Amino acid sequence: MVVSIIASYAVGDVLFLYASRFIGIPAALAIASCYPLWSALSGSFFLDQPLTFSIFLGSFLIVTGTIIVILSGYQTSIKVVRKSYFIGVVLAFSTSFFWALNVYAIGRGGSGLSVPAANIIRMSL
Repeated sequence: MVVSIIASYAVGDVLFLYASRFIGIPAALAIASCYPLWSALSGSFFLDQPLTFSIFLGSFLIVTGTIIVILSGYQTSIKVVRKSYFIGVVLAFSTSFFWALNVYAIGRGGSGLSVPAANIIRMSL
C-alpha cells in the first residue's frame, strides 16, 4: 500500500504536473491516460491474470476514447519549444507508468481485503 501512495501521489501526480507545464494539461492527460494498458499487461505478466483479446481490445478502446474526449476540446495558446515538448511527452509517459504501478500495488497489497478496508489503509498512509 505504501508503494501505491508513493507511485500515485508522490511521484505520478508530480510528474503529471510537470508534464502539464511543458505540453499543457489536455495533452499530458491524454498521454498519461494510457496507464490502464500498462496495468493490464503487468497483471498478465506478474499476476498470471488472463489477458484475452476482448480485455485488451476493451482497454484499448476505453483509453482511445478517453484520449479523443480529452483532445477534442484541446486548444492552446502555449508556444511549445520542440525540446520542452519532448520533455513533456516523456514526463507524461512516466506518469502513466507510475499510475499503472499504483494499480499494480493496490492489486498486490489489497489482495484479501475488502475495497473499503484497502482504501482506509491506503488513505491513512
